[in-house]
Amino acid sequence: MIDVRAFLNDPQLELIALRDCPDSWGHVYQNLPYRSVSYSPYSMKYQLAYHEGFGGRWQDVSCVLLSGGEPVGIWPLTATYGPNYEGVTNLIHLSSQGNPVRQPLFLAKCPRSTAKKITKKCFNVATKIAFQAGMQSWKSMAVCDGIGALPYWHRLSMANGAQCETRHDLYVDLSQPTDKIKSQFRKSYRGIVNVGEREWDVNIISSPGCEKVWDEFRNLHAQVAGRVTRSRESWDIQHDMIAADCAFLITLRDKGGQLVGGGFFVASDDEGSYAVGAYNRDLFDRPLGHAVQMHAIRELKGRGCKWYCLGERGYPGQTPKPTEKELNISHFKEGFSTHVFPRFELTHTT
Repeated sequence: MIDVRAFLNDPQLELIALRDCPDSWGHVYQNLPYRSVSYSPYSMKYQLAYHEGFGGRWQDVSCVLLSGGEPVGIWPLTATYGPNYEGVTNLIHLSSQGNPVRQPLFLAKCPRSTAKKITKKCFNVATKIAFQAGMQSWKSMAVCDGIGALPYWHRLSMANGAQCETRHDLYVDLSQPTDKIKSQFRKSYRGIVNVGEREWDVNIISSPGCEKVWDEFRNLHAQVAGRVTRSRESWDIQHDMIAADCAFLITLRDKGGQLVGGGFFVASDDEGSYAVGAYNRDLFDRPLGHAVQMHAIRELKGRGCKWYCLGERGYPGQTPKPTEKELNISHFKEGFSTHVFPRFELTHTT
């Protein structure tokens, strides 16, 4: 069985494992030019627990990248093991906590030449791991930075023969006044938001959280889905995120106090993200999600976030093709967005 940690001990790549230095990861993360929610320790912990719930053996080998012995970058990386055709356990998947491998991120003060050099070493290590494991391919993703420039990871991948597919992520520019943001909602949504805010009692559950309300929301999610869709551990981690003040829950109740809907949101100092929503199916013709989104935007602005990520905008021509439900959900979320940014999924053949 291939041990990914052995490859990360490459003398050309100076690093320390996240498990051995959580404080160093936190220090680098807090000093990134832009703190994406996806790289936060709690979000990574949740994503790993979520995907572990579907089976397999998972090994988090995320690492803090060093230059001259000093932490300068972070790289989320996970290895998944499973039986091959001979029943022997082997590496079958490289990811970042279940998602395509994310590019390394670096401190603002890290010289560009150093960041490029380390990024290339990370790319070469990932390629070597995949080749030695006999993987036919592996996937990564690249996200444009704040000025819209393609990251070096993307250019390096393309130069090494990667195939690229474009995805589309919906964002709200929170630097704008709330009234201006609302004026850019889909026209039909503006009045619906007002109706929803009058019709429902809206509450924001933030630090230290409330286990009773969280259990109500979790049970509503299972009721709406018709089944329990993920592990209790993943739900507990999300409530821990509320307690740590890096997430919040918005609830909607009818005049009788019954929970009819809610949304869970994750936030860093720079970015907010829509993570989970659950709404009473009997009330789908009522303004439920509209009111939640409006309050989320106000809360994220109050926290000083620059951008709010609503999620992916799916299109019929994608591979794999989104389901009708996924297309409808992303169409709904698009009605609140001010921007659509590209995200590039890269397939690397070994």
